[in-house]
Amino acid sequence: MLPLDAFTPDLRGQMKVSTSRSSPLTAVADLVAVMVPKPPVLDGAGAQLDSALDGRLRRLIASGEVRGAVGSVTIVHTEGLPVRAKRVALVGVGSAVAAGRDEVRSAAGAVARAASAARATRIAFACDGTRLDPADLARCIVEGTVLGGYRFDRYRTQNRNDLPPVPRSLTLLTRERAAGAAARRAELIATATNRARDLQNTPPNDMGPLELVARAREIARGDRTLRVEALDERRMAARGMGAFLAVARASARPARLIVMRYTPARAPRQRDVVLGLVGKGLTFDSGGYTLKPGRSMVGMKFDMSGAAAVI
Repeated sequence: MLPLDAFTPDLRGQMKVSTSRSSPLTAVADLVAVMVPKPPVLDGAGAQLDSALDGRLRRLIASGEVRGAVGSVTIVHTEGLPVRAKRVALVGVGSAVAAGRDEVRSAAGAVARAASAARATRIAFACDGTRLDPADLARCIVEGTVLGGYRFDRYRTQNRNDLPPVPRSLTLLTRERAAGAAARRAELIATATNRARDLQNTPPNDMGPLELVARAREIARGDRTLRVEALDERRMAARGMGAFLAVARASARPARLIVMRYTPARAPRQRDVVLGLVGKGLTFDSGGYTLKPGRSMVGMKFDMSGAAAVI
């Protein structure tokens, strides 16, 4: 078994998100992405880049290579031309009228994967090309890029150096103030989602109750607003939690019930409101042995996904 801190998320792989008022021509990045609708039309950042690239983007549209389908990505290299980024990516968002949050998230995720395949670690994203308001657009781009760039390769041992790098930074090219706050919030949520995915993907021999407790305590360490309590079998028995203990008896590993209490630094307006979130935390459910085919055993580690999300 790995030591308790072995599953700790690798924060070095966390994507850093920022905003910039830079032009797409001068953005410091390995790849600058522009969204195009279906049928494709170039305006705003797309038109600026096309002009700097001697009309290459329009020629790709005319040839049918760029069609604007959701998530389709076409990469153009900029060597020798007046664009600071090494590559320009045209990513489709579908119908200009219907393109909404989901389409933008899908497009941003596709850009993250295309950037990784091209070994580009710094992405700049032009915040135009849809009808979404600036805050909504920024939020969806960040969520799609951070979630789409996720990879779990902790247990990869062979050919590890051949893996393409995951994107390390995302810069939103926008002049809207609202976009900055929305981007920061989206970064927090998407990064936390990826940390929950780390817990889910870790195999059950390395992610038992004690390891899950250690992760909860790591999150709370140094945070005065958060307290963590882990009830052992004796304390659970004293509370009459017989059903919980009966399930845990099937394992040689000790059971724990994790309780995390958050007390905001500033008292809420409605002090009588108490919000409770409950997540199922069975790190391996062996109860389906005689009901499930062998292939389903692989996914039984996801029975603790509810607890991972709440943590």
